[in-house]
Amino acid sequence: MLSIHGALVMEVDDKTIHLVANEQTITLHLSDPTLLIACLELVRALKLNFRYLIRGLDSSSLFRLIITVPSGATITVTERTGWPKRFLPLSIAITNKSYWVKIASRLWQCYRR
Repeated sequence: MLSIHGALVMEVDDKTIHLVANEQTITLHLSDPTLLIACLELVRALKLNFRYLIRGLDSSSLFRLIITVPSGATITVTERTGWPKRFLPLSIAITNKSYWVKIASRLWQCYRR
């Protein structure tokens, strides 16, 4: 069983990312939503494979990744259970969808740089 504990603060320019890990949950608090692109680029650069990470976790508890921004909007990624897990291993839940739609062009511009 893999258990994750700890906290980390990363600074990108004048923005910060607070990463908090507790058991099977990793929470990212982003001071600016455009940092989401920086996080995705980091995952891509490190060539992280979340399927292998999730397989190493205890099967009795589900892995969760929670991304929050100052507006209160969140994106939660969890491991699926049951038969859909084979085809769709992760479930994504989004709160305050209108906020994410509103900033989609900003996120796209950051991605295109």
